[in-house]
Amino acid sequence: MPRNILLIGSLPFENAAQAFDEIDARFAGRVKRLPDGETGPRRNWLQWQSENFSHISVIEPAGISMNGAPLYRMRPGMPSQAVSFAPLGYAEAAMDSYTEFAKRAGAERFQIGLATPLSIVAHHVDDAFQQLIEPAYEQRLLAEIDAITAAIPPDKLAIQWNLAAELSVFEGYRKVHFEKVFDGVLARLVRLAEHVPDQAELGLHFCFDDFSDCGFPQPETLDRFVDLANGLSGMIGRRIDYLHFPCPEGPTGPDYFRPLERLTLRPETELYLGVVKSADGLAGAQSRIRAAAEYIADFGIAAECGLGSIDAGDIGEILDLHLAAAG
Repeated sequence: MPRNILLIGSLPFENAAQAFDEIDARFAGRVKRLPDGETGPRRNWLQWQSENFSHISVIEPAGISMNGAPLYRMRPGMPSQAVSFAPLGYAEAAMDSYTEFAKRAGAERFQIGLATPLSIVAHHVDDAFQQLIEPAYEQRLLAEIDAITAAIPPDKLAIQWNLAAELSVFEGYRKVHFEKVFDGVLARLVRLAEHVPDQAELGLHFCFDDFSDCGFPQPETLDRFVDLANGLSGMIGRRIDYLHFPCPEGPTGPDYFRPLERLTLRPETELYLGVVKSADGLAGAQSRIRAAAEYIADFGIAAECGLGSIDAGDIGEILDLHLAAAG
């Protein structure tokens, strides 16, 4: 039986119209959600938020982070209450893309991917100042969701939180400004998830980007992913429509997927695994599907992450690979 397909978000197209046209042409009836490709400045999914820090008078540059991003801190003597972010650009981009999406009469939902405040702040703020700046960024990001869902019917939306820093925090590679790490991460993600209106779909994309960007070794198994997913399933008070777990580069044996035995999925939650990789094609995807199927039968397929960094001339091949792997 064919497996469902999830497109994570970013695609190497010029604009949303081109992304929607390409997805429609290849995936008509095979995907439930259409991302706009996260085109333009959003193609660099964390870096594009740097500008929003540079415009705040009480924040100043603090050098370059471990992943090469501009780093910021509070100016000396400034109270944290003085931090207030202007619109971040997510709502404006969503409204522009929805204009194109609404021209299509399909049953799919418009999918919006958002980086968590913890991911953005870990990427752009000096460790010593994250506690002062994160609350203001979260407040502004939640206001972006309010603006999106006021302008776009929630029953046409799938809002996907992209979790990157959260996993490297759990692995002990990133320090955070709160002591009870697991509880602190869960509490933040519950707030984000429950701010999504009930009529909209909620997706959680577990991401490897923080590992690759910062040179951390990728997890050897899905243990931490399953721990976090189980915690969220027990705490989030609204529907969770789908989860996505990535797969690392190279061969992925049964041990990587073994923790799926203890994954406590809700009845309404779809699971997608990032088995599709251009490096080893259909044979590699099928090998990972077989390995995962030893521990869980019902799952859809996806790439490890967004595809915006792929050369535009190669994107057709990997999109077709999704279809071939799904069967």
